[in-house]
Amino acid sequence: NAREMGFEVPRIIENEIFAQRVDSLGQLVWQPEGVGIRTKIDSTTVAGFNIVTSDSNEFIVFWFEDRKHPFPQTGPFDFFAQKIDLAGTLLWSPNGNLITVQGSLWNILFRLAPDNFGGFFLARNGNINQDPIVEHVSADGELSWSPGGVQVFKGGGFEIVSDGAGGVIMAAVS
Repeated sequence: NAREMGFEVPRIIENEIFAQRVDSLGQLVWQPEGVGIRTKIDSTTVAGFNIVTSDSNEFIVFWFEDRKHPFPQTGPFDFFAQKIDLAGTLLWSPNGNLITVQGSLWNILFRLAPDNFGGFFLARNGNINQDPIVEHVSADGELSWSPGGVQVFKGGGFEIVSDGAGGVIMAAVS
């Protein structure tokens, strides 16, 4: 194997997610390779991901992938999330919690905002018309609102931010 011979092998399929903490002096805090948020799972691909602060000592990494529908099938995709603390300890299931949303994820535009209580809001394209909806994920990594979330607008791109009071504000092109 090329790695054993000292050659770096490029990752052709993005299949792993790592996190690293850098302190105020520019020093790496965790092990040099970082902390494995999502380790390699054969025949799957990790796609878009994001990270938000869930509170002053924890962070949530969020991504979508085809774990339940592996290659050569191409979707629909599933959302996953992993919470990590300042020490680099993973707080949810290995390889992340499955965040089951209603409907098929083909257009996987999403945005995240912290809820200031250890969870987060997920804004995503919802129905066949791609109308933006908001869902809430609790501090335990579970959806806490009714299935399908709350439709906020009709069609178009969107962004969200925390309202600082446990809710969220969405702006969208309609």
